[in-house]
Amino acid sequence: MVGDSWYSFGISFRNSSVQERQKFVFSEEDLELFYEFVLPKHECFGFIVSTCNRTTFFLHGKHPDRVEKTFMETMSHGEDVLEVGYRCIGIKAVTHLFEVGAGMDSQILGDFEIIGQLRRAFQFSKEHGASSGEIERGVNCAIHFSRRVKNETGFSSGTSSTSYAALRFLQFALPDFNQAKILIVGIGEIGHKTLDNIIAVRGSENITIVNRTDETARITAREKSINFLPWSKWQSTLESFDAVICASRAPQYILSADDLTHEHPKVFVDLSMPTCLDPSLGDIPGVTLVHVDDISSFIEEQLSSRIDSLPQVRLILQQDIEKFRQSQRAQRAVPFIRKLQDNLEDRWSRAQKNPEQIERLSSKIESRLFESVRRDPKQMYILKKWLRD
Repeated sequence: MVGDSWYSFGISFRNSSVQERQKFVFSEEDLELFYEFVLPKHECFGFIVSTCNRTTFFLHGKHPDRVEKTFMETMSHGEDVLEVGYRCIGIKAVTHLFEVGAGMDSQILGDFEIIGQLRRAFQFSKEHGASSGEIERGVNCAIHFSRRVKNETGFSSGTSSTSYAALRFLQFALPDFNQAKILIVGIGEIGHKTLDNIIAVRGSENITIVNRTDETARITAREKSINFLPWSKWQSTLESFDAVICASRAPQYILSADDLTHEHPKVFVDLSMPTCLDPSLGDIPGVTLVHVDDISSFIEEQLSSRIDSLPQVRLILQQDIEKFRQSQRAQRAVPFIRKLQDNLEDRWSRAQKNPEQIERLSSKIESRLFESVRRDPKQMYILKKWLRD
């Protein structure tokens, strides 16, 4: 069966809560460890998508089940991945790759940010020698599918993503949103996108950013014409803000109820994974604390139109998966077609055929055989039988 060496497993919002998912988040060091040691040890290539909504492996190779076992032993003391997540094997893993890339498997349906995250995850694995031609072909096909969905359907219409959902929630939660003082903690990918969404709606006034690397925050603040705070001072100035958006990565909580004074922000939005705001903040009277699983409902209007586009998206998915199958069949036929060409060329040479004529005939046969095998799986078996006979 085509795709038998493809293997995907992971933890996502579909199977686990934020509290459960944050146990499986990969740091950059974790990714490097798996790319440079774990995958090669088990003769696999692939990449890992680690976001606020998922940690997902896409693998191709000999022993992907051993990579899965190592992951679960490292992150959760060896429990079966199916207790908290999922596993896809063969063509189902390829289909899952396509679905993830197009936002079909996103918490916010049609999320257009995921394809960029997938592309960067693949690129990072490639830089660490963990990719292969097969993995790259799969990623390129997933990107092509995502583009078709975006261009041919209304599935990615409107503005719907985690960062945009955060904006919509703030508009709901803050009575005077346009004048509210907002602090964004962490300006990585999600922090940047959230910042850009807020500025696009209400301008740059009363927005402050802070980042573990002060210089990064200072440069961004200058570019966006917003305020900047050094990392060492943001906790002591919280009383100046109406809302705090946390998009930082940290091994432990960076803010709890004990850190607040009598005057404090009323709204906290935690977009981090693992979460970086202590749940105790939500126990303070008058304070609202939400995380990524809580905010998708604030863009239901856009999601309803995307749901209407799903039948068309699924039809395109079937078409592109079939093209992928055909491509894989053609790739698997290469050694058999080469052997057939060698046999025929040897016979023609012994029959003293013209070398140029032999080359033309060989090329024509190659082209026709590839097309035949690509379109009809049975042709592969006929080809193998011919070579045996």
